[in-house]
Amino acid sequence: MRVALVSPAWKMENPYPPLGLAYIGAVLEEHGHTVKIFDLTLEQGAEERTGEVVRFSPDIIGISAMSHSYESALRIAGSLKTRTGASIVLGGPHPTIMPQEALGKEFVDFVVIGEGEETFLRICENFQSKSFHGVDGLCYKEYGKAVIQQKKNFINDLDVLPFPARHLLKLEKYKLEDDYGNRMATIISSRGCPYGCTYCYKGLFGRTYRQRSPENIIEEIKYCIDKFHYSSFYFVDDLFTLNPKRVEQLTAAMRREKLDIRWQCLARVNSATPQMFKQMRASGCYKVHFGIESGSQSVLNKVKKGITLDQVRWAVMYCRDAGIKTKGYFMLGMPGDTVDTMQDTLDFAGELGLDDAMFSITTPFPGTELWENIDKSRIGPISSAFYYLDASGSDVNIFYNLSQAADADIMEMARKARQITDAVKLKTFCERRFGKRLGFLAWQLSRVQVLKK
Repeated sequence: MRVALVSPAWKMENPYPPLGLAYIGAVLEEHGHTVKIFDLTLEQGAEERTGEVVRFSPDIIGISAMSHSYESALRIAGSLKTRTGASIVLGGPHPTIMPQEALGKEFVDFVVIGEGEETFLRICENFQSKSFHGVDGLCYKEYGKAVIQQKKNFINDLDVLPFPARHLLKLEKYKLEDDYGNRMATIISSRGCPYGCTYCYKGLFGRTYRQRSPENIIEEIKYCIDKFHYSSFYFVDDLFTLNPKRVEQLTAAMRREKLDIRWQCLARVNSATPQMFKQMRASGCYKVHFGIESGSQSVLNKVKKGITLDQVRWAVMYCRDAGIKTKGYFMLGMPGDTVDTMQDTLDFAGELGLDDAMFSITTPFPGTELWENIDKSRIGPISSAFYYLDASGSDVNIFYNLSQAADADIMEMARKARQITDAVKLKTFCERRFGKRLGFLAWQLSRVQVLKK
């Protein structure tokens, strides 16, 4: 089969390669299918350039859709169905949540629920026989009616999966760099999350935490070094540090293999230990990203984050003592937020001594607990649900205000948050340009108003 895998465009250029599509592509290639990946997020206005997909003459077109890119995905799907006659498969978070709605589109033939490697392979294997009954997580049409087959099984042994088919991606076009200006590869080392944060969607990979073995991860790192000449890596799974024993084994293997790499990861503060960060630093880790979200304990409790402010303080301090940089993620306008609690968040972000910070507007998405508790009559098109506070300083239209503060108050806090973000980024720049000691001095001087001007 000839299979085109498409990542639809959305409001901003995406520096992250679509590893989910690359995993599906790798599995399909392993079974003899011809695959091409078309990432339309690389450049704005890419919907008009779907001619490349048409010229590929695919039998099947798989399109991945987040909630905020769903409408774009539908436009692309309708156009490509008309121009190619290929079978259209939708997957990703939004179709997983709303398969009936997706199959209601006349140009959509299949919906894949949850992780897609095995299910998409079964589509290709059974394409000629048209026998799709009982395929786990596959939804399709039969006699004009939708057949919804919910996901029952996830891939427990992630080591059986081939490495993502990065050779199908235009890697040189992704603008993902580390703090030293080196191009950076992304790696997923685990799937699933047992935590119950009300703003987070768990349906794609489930609630059961599944992890790749240290040996398998090391093999992928070596492959990326040898094949694509990467020396910097970013573990983008949400729970990289959930199992300290695996982290210990992985970092020991990195040192044993004498891998000359820099790497960073996402981590939860409640799994942080001084020993773990020291081991990570010794193996090349230079930066850890923490989802902190709020500086108000009552707000953290309301969104079921499962962490304390003291755990945040300790985690950042452990990293600093180990020589690891820290980045914090924060959200404004959370349930229970007031002007005072949002100011607490800004103050907390400032006091932590982070090396980088990122703020966003809290946004309810389908499939989350937040979404279940909102008045759906008050929302606009889901494509307008955009929450990043970009560097340009332009305001974000608040999709749905979940807080006890007015929209104008949230946006005023967002403007203040940008000042904090600029300050911590300037500190990182100064230290990178002049070294840690002189850079810190330059950063301190830059905060003096006269010198800043």
